[in-house]
Amino acid sequence: MKHITLQGDDLLALQYFWNSIDTTLTTTLASGKAIVDYASLTSSQTSKENLFPDPNHADFNICHSTYIRLGKILRDHLLTTSTIPYDKAPTAFTTFIRFKIDHNGFRILHQIICLGSPQLGGEERYLYNYVLTLIITLNEDLISFYHRENTRNRK
Repeated sequence: MKHITLQGDDLLALQYFWNSIDTTLTTTLASGKAIVDYASLTSSQTSKENLFPDPNHADFNICHSTYIRLGKILRDHLLTTSTIPYDKAPTAFTTFIRFKIDHNGFRILHQIICLGSPQLGGEERYLYNYVLTLIITLNEDLISFYHRENTRNRK
């Protein structure tokens, strides 16, 4: 896992980071899916839900101990200074600092991804939605546009 590092705070970097960890864990577990794809991720979903069978299942205890060990391995990986470098991903790094006390690497990773992903209720602004709300008037000069939109956004 040491080759997996977060290369920025943008959505593509977060998506790549999440999916790379998923691929590594899926390969390690030799399973169909370890954690859900980034595109299918929800803010309320946990990795535990994907890795655990029903509590009555015969393999539940094995899965539980595996989940705890993988969570520790993931946390150790996240704690490495090169995994989330401050100079490349300052927002994710700050989020990591807030949650690194947690011993479960899956929960730490989930917080980093969700708080950096506006579509998952994250703290970062999703600029695409702001651009969609802009009202562009034909032949309007830039200063007038700026003042009008600034006034509209303050209301």
